Amino acid sequence: MKLDWKFYLGLVIGAFFLYLAMRKLDYAALWGTFSLIRWPMIVVSVFVYYLTYLIRTIRWRYLAMPIKRMRLRSIFSATAIGFGANNMFPARLGEIIRCIVLGRMERVRASAVLATVVVERLFDMLAVLVMLGLVLVVVPFPGEYQEFQRGLRATGVMSLGGVAGVFVFLVFLGRESRWAKTLLSWMIRPVPVRWRERAESMALSFAGGLAVLFRRDLFFPVIVTTVLHWLTVVGLYYAVFLAFGFVLPVSAAVFLTVLLAFAVAIPSTPGYIGPFHAAARYALVFFGLPAEEAVSVGIVMHAVNFLPAIAGGLLFIWIDKVNIGGLYRESAAGVTPKMGIRD
Repeated sequence: MKLDWKFYLGLVIGAFFLYLAMRKLDYAALWGTFSLIRWPMIVVSVFVYYLTYLIRTIRWRYLAMPIKRMRLRSIFSATAIGFGANNMFPARLGEIIRCIVLGRMERVRASAVLATVVVERLFDMLAVLVMLGLVLVVVPFPGEYQEFQRGLRATGVMSLGGVAGVFVFLVFLGRESRWAKTLLSWMIRPVPVRWRERAESMALSFAGGLAVLFRRDLFFPVIVTTVLHWLTVVGLYYAVFLAFGFVLPVSAAVFLTVLLAFAVAIPSTPGYIGPFHAAARYALVFFGLPAEEAVSVGIVMHAVNFLPAIAGGLLFIWIDKVNIGGLYRESAAGVTPKMGIRD
């Protein structure tokens, strides 16, 4: 597989955040913290991790319902392969890979499936912003953290503005408004003429995937499954706290979830090595854990996310005989006519 400059830039960014996570530690104390682990709770954590896949699968089915009533088996497989790929490849290529996989399994255009993933991520971002708002209201920030609190508030406001802007654009696009079509034509203009017709076809297919935004019968189940998903994620991180025997407030798991959501959005290494660990360290130190204990919890949390994702992805790649190398090349090249079934 050919690696471009973005991969190496991700390595540099990941190394920087890993340095922030691991600096000025007593490594003997760090190693000693692992002896506290209660392995049955780690098994529970892995079970909860896979439970998030099931909830995501159900939500994705509702999101894709206007396109086609898809099989849960296909959606679960695409989810497992996509999240496994996110931990194997840079630049979150797993998001595109799972669209290609589901498109081919269900014989629909992957560009339409991609639209459902965009909507899914908008709902996820809104859920994270709601949790951020709760943290800012409920959690007291000591004086030395006032600057950090202001930074979180500014990040939340900017993110909310960005989400709102994207949401409005998608609504206009989904309704095929003249304004959205004009903007879309302007965006497609740089595409070579021989591909422009295909690009316009894919754009219309993408717009068709936004139909869930106008279906009241589907909108509510999507909201419910989004809430269930993020409650389960918070429960996953709290289960890891319990695996170490640390008694922390639920707000610590919520705060950690918010910081990790922002951290993994940073372009970095496959598997988010570095940003994940730095976010875990500083979130848990904020709640009073020594840095060594916070980092050890972060390492185990990352393993509980990373290893099951890789294992699940490889399992379904083998079961469904997916050419993951070919999918990597297609997704790295961008959205092409090869994505999904041709009209």
